Amino acid sequence: MDHLAEILSAPLMRLGQVVRAHPDRSALQILRPTGAERWSYGRLDAAIGGTATGLLRSGLAAGDRVAVTTGDVPETPVAVLGALAAGLVPVLCREPHPAVKAVIGAADLSLADLRGFATLPPTASPAPPDKAFAALEHWREHAGIGPGDRLLHVGAFDDPLTLMAGLLAPWTAEATALIPAPGVAAEALPLLMRRFDATILGASAPVLLRILAAHPKPALPRLRHALCLGPVPETLRRDWREATGTPLLDAGPLPVPAP
Repeated sequence: MDHLAEILSAPLMRLGQVVRAHPDRSALQILRPTGAERWSYGRLDAAIGGTATGLLRSGLAAGDRVAVTTGDVPETPVAVLGALAAGLVPVLCREPHPAVKAVIGAADLSLADLRGFATLPPTASPAPPDKAFAALEHWREHAGIGPGDRLLHVGAFDDPLTLMAGLLAPWTAEATALIPAPGVAAEALPLLMRRFDATILGASAPVLLRILAAHPKPALPRLRHALCLGPVPETLRRDWREATGTPLLDAGPLPVPAP
């Protein structure tokens, strides 16, 4: 996803509207069996703004393309959105770029888990922002995510699917994103869904199968439906409904337009 600026500019503007309307509402919870790390929309906004300030103070200029070297930590999406808020063009990369330029974030946010940023040559824009946001909105409506929902999405913070479907989809809907911490097993997810009142679950078929294998009749009183991230075997769809009493929907493709 080397065209994140085109994809994320409109959702970032929508996120700003949500922040102004609900600064104290829960935006993100990172879940463990022992508790959760909680981010309000206000904290998220301060982290994004502080990161944008830190990037510009590092010597980067508006229009620079910056490679965000990722890690499975919340600082990854914050860094991407902070770069975009600074007028920069973020590009996710999993390995350090040879010309990495170290950056330290501001506003009580340490970016130590991100190994750095690097400027890259410009690239053509493949998708206008309105088209990109329309794709996200269409996916969000298909997924049934609305204000007040609590979407538990099983994925890593450095995964583009988590960035779009697991974070920006609920944030632009005035909802809460729930992300299991690294190392949380699929078998522990029903406990987390009950404890943290998940209304929607997004997970791959193998994760859903592991849940059903460990919990043939999981008690999920707040769950409205689940989303299968990838192809849905009909047997799994049937078994999920029989076990939970809730439908299993096909999440469809990544909610971004093709280049």
